[in-house]
Amino acid sequence: MGIHPRPLLLMRNPPHHLRRSCLRAIFAGLASLVFTLSVSSAKPDVGSEKEAQIRALIIGRMLTLITWPQEMGQDINICRLGDSQAFDELHSITKIQAVVKPFNPHFFTDEPPSGGCHVQIVGKSATQFPGEIRDNALLTICDNCTAGNTYSTIELIKVRDRIKFTVNLPLAQRQNLKISSSLLELAHGVVKRYE
Repeated sequence: MGIHPRPLLLMRNPPHHLRRSCLRAIFAGLASLVFTLSVSSAKPDVGSEKEAQIRALIIGRMLTLITWPQEMGQDINICRLGDSQAFDELHSITKIQAVVKPFNPHFFTDEPPSGGCHVQIVGKSATQFPGEIRDNALLTICDNCTAGNTYSTIELIKVRDRIKFTVNLPLAQRQNLKISSSLLELAHGVVKRYE
């Protein structure tokens, strides 16, 4: 009887390269799951809907790879500013919401809740958003917004037909958020300090 390697899930501290490979496989698997989701015939642009689903899935997965302040609890208020298809998909597709577990997400499209926004997804807008937008929520995510790199902790970008993201560490630290090293390894770019 030969010796079988120990499964990665049973290892207490898997090697760095195995963790990174495993995370990439998880993200690839989640992305392929999005493509199997049913597409509504009411929306004519199927390509942009699938892209919005991928963006929503990435956002949902990111929320679980961030250490939030303890006082926040399990409820997470997700707000939208501007036009964000990713927010709409995250709000409406149960399979994508399942990725956000163990959080209990609450979605707000107009007025923020009395408890404030934990996550603010900023989409397209005809007007510029104010600079103080970065203080309106613990985590600000730019989804096709203008000049998002100046006020968003995470910016979703499209590079050669692939959805990637950048992370602004100073803004995360300012809001007492800890971005996991796993998420940083997958980022297309990381801002480590203000220039």
